[in-house]
Amino acid sequence: MNRYARRCLLASGHPLCPFLAILTAVLFTMATFHPFVSCCSLLCAVLLYGLLSSARQAAKRAAFSLFAAVLFGVLNAFLSHRGATVLVTLWGMPFTLEAALAGVCAALSFCAAVCWFSSFHLLMHSDRIIALSGGLFPTFTLLFCMVLRFVPLFSRRAEQIAQAQDAAFGQGRRTKPARFAGVFSILITWALENGIDTADSMHARGYGTARRTNSGAVRLHRRDAVFLAAFSLCAAGAFAVLFTGKLSVWFYPVFFVFPADKTTLTGFLCSFFLFAAAPLSTAWEVIRWRFLR
Repeated sequence: MNRYARRCLLASGHPLCPFLAILTAVLFTMATFHPFVSCCSLLCAVLLYGLLSSARQAAKRAAFSLFAAVLFGVLNAFLSHRGATVLVTLWGMPFTLEAALAGVCAALSFCAAVCWFSSFHLLMHSDRIIALSGGLFPTFTLLFCMVLRFVPLFSRRAEQIAQAQDAAFGQGRRTKPARFAGVFSILITWALENGIDTADSMHARGYGTARRTNSGAVRLHRRDAVFLAAFSLCAAGAFAVLFTGKLSVWFYPVFFVFPADKTTLTGFLCSFFLFAAAPLSTAWEVIRWRFLR
């Protein structure tokens, strides 16, 4: 994570703030394929990821999203021939504008969700997940965090085993299936032994013998409460307009969105602040700490 972003509200405050902000943004993005909602969500998600990581990573995500939008639009127009507006006819198959727009909007929503979850990965590490849900679901939270830890750990250990095997026996003396079988066998043996060591360590420390306590207590400060109150207000307004159907969009047989009225503009405004709450709070801290340094 960017060193300036470590002090932002989402990274240093209560873990409930990034949890609700990101998951609500993903839920609202996938609830409607409205072009404004998809573009706004993708823009804010890329901005947040760039503030948390780097501008280069954000540019890569933006380029990938544009490429995916074009690719999905072409593929959907090639596979689905529904729609009234025929752009071109090739090999006897009509390529319609509605099918292309449906693919583009679906790709934008998908890429936005991926960017939101990338930021979620940077903000919600295992300690914060345990602090947030350990009191409610202690066993599930511990198992979930252990699984998330073992995936990168297994990858690094498999790479180390492969390097040790190549150094001991030579890479060219064995076939690829034999190398893979050897690395896999050693990795499984190590995983089983590590599981026994972990179970013995937890048993020696008294896991499950008494009432469970939380090691890192987190408190809800004033700025966290203000952020959650403002975010909840924007989310309530956005979902209220969404349930009225004014943010719905139809692609077939013709592309149709509701005309802009007071209700629709209110939904657009609330959805914008719903998506922009996380990057705006992070940008304020990044700019402030850069200025102070």
